[in-house]
Amino acid sequence: KKQTTPPPLPPLPYLHTLKSGSIQQLQISGTSSSSSATNLGGVAGIGTGTGTGTTGTDASVGPASVMVGNLVQGNRLASAQGRDIGLADDNERKHQLITGVLRWRANSSPDHVLYTLLNAKGAVAKTLTCSELHKRAEKIAALLQERGKVNPGDHVALIFPPGLDLICAFYGCLYLGAVPVTIRPPHPQNLITTLPTVRMIVDVSKSGIILSIQSIIKLLKSREAATSIDPKSWPTILDIEDNPKRKLAAIANSTLDSTAYLDFSVSTCGRLSGVIITHR
Repeated sequence: KKQTTPPPLPPLPYLHTLKSGSIQQLQISGTSSSSSATNLGGVAGIGTGTGTGTTGTDASVGPASVMVGNLVQGNRLASAQGRDIGLADDNERKHQLITGVLRWRANSSPDHVLYTLLNAKGAVAKTLTCSELHKRAEKIAALLQERGKVNPGDHVALIFPPGLDLICAFYGCLYLGAVPVTIRPPHPQNLITTLPTVRMIVDVSKSGIILSIQSIIKLLKSREAATSIDPKSWPTILDIEDNPKRKLAAIANSTLDSTAYLDFSVSTCGRLSGVIITHR
């Protein structure tokens, strides 16, 4: 009987390039296939806020992931296309979207560890398997649909520190057919500068829902934050740990040329630019 090797899931460039707090590094198992991007232009005069440190590039990360990582960091805000990586088996060709690949791998290799989160000392803090990521993505998609009234094509702002929650939220949006917009959280010690930037990205991206974790939700609604942004003016904010009452009815059928996610980054000249990343 012919054996096939499941295709790897592509890493998220936002997670691969950042570190925050006690989290030092996110190890990723797998490489990406191809990707394309289109510059949306931008808004002038936006502050860069904070966010420091980069991890080294993992040897397993393919050229397409490096290209997208550069786009996310604002190093190359222009039309670009990654090379296609050939698929060795017809069975693999059925799963060209990362959502299809994840569902297949959740069935074929459920216990395979996709992501390993390391703490500041380099020790394993948490891991995420194919099955765990698939189940959490389904739960988050159901939450967005039920509590957020999110439909395919709607934009969802993901305000998370780098970590496994962001990965799960990202795939949850894709499972629903929504467009995730990854946003770096405001810095607790510098809300006056960083919070308006977060709000600007939420507004410019036309995100109707914010998905985050409890600590950041409290920060957005805090008394300190209220001096810059009225807490009542935010779109609906959902906690990723909330449980939906019903399961997701069906995973969205996206196309290769549909938008996978929307990323905003500040260029060296201070322009906030939106970049569309398609599934292709």
